[in-house]
Amino acid sequence: MSEWVFRVAALITCLSIGLVSASIALSEALPDSGQLVYDALVNQNYDIFLLDIGHKIRHNLTRNDSLDTQAVWSPDGRYIVFQSRRDGGRWLYVMDANGGNIHALTNDLTIDQYNPTWSADSAYIYYRAHPGVDAPIFRVRTDGSDRQPFDQLAFEQLFEPRFDPNHFMIMSYKNGHWGIVINGPTQRHQLTSNNILFRELPQWSANDRQIAFISLESIHSEIYVMDADGGNFQQITADGIHKSNLSWRP
Repeated sequence: MSEWVFRVAALITCLSIGLVSASIALSEALPDSGQLVYDALVNQNYDIFLLDIGHKIRHNLTRNDSLDTQAVWSPDGRYIVFQSRRDGGRWLYVMDANGGNIHALTNDLTIDQYNPTWSADSAYIYYRAHPGVDAPIFRVRTDGSDRQPFDQLAFEQLFEPRFDPNHFMIMSYKNGHWGIVINGPTQRHQLTSNNILFRELPQWSANDRQIAFISLESIHSEIYVMDADGGNFQQITADGIHKSNLSWRP
């Protein structure tokens, strides 16, 4: 074997090991390490990304030429339901937390499906369908079985906001600086004063120890994470890609 061939083979081997290592780290990462999903605009197309803060891994979960957005975690953190136009319509799909086993939620791809939410035990997904009279609602298992109509009022109650005044954050201007403030019922607590503000409401981690948000910028937006008291403030991404719909893994 020539030296050139040996070097190429060695390079391929190293790259393969790196990819395998990244895959292992991604699949074995625990929720405590901090994982987030978000939509990102890449090459004029939206995909869903998983960001593992503890292992410093960013992974494109969908890798599709069509629009993939609005990821919603199952309460047990094992699955993600999301919207996609990969088969022509506006339909719902389910995948494992690492992006594997992507499949259409149902075999009825004749009507649009949207507004998905999960049952508390992660066994069912509820969603609206359109067109139809008053946008009918269905309940279905993640494998597409046992699809049944669902009550409108009960569906709306699944989306009732769980407002916690102790977690409510606002943007505030003080002493010449913009910052992020927890606007609690009895006191205001300043978290930041660095003029970095949020685009969407900041998201609390499942254990309430960390806060993540997408920065408020016209074109580029980055993900920042801090401790619940405002300490350990970090910029996690720096890729200049437009992002939205950030959420922690349960």
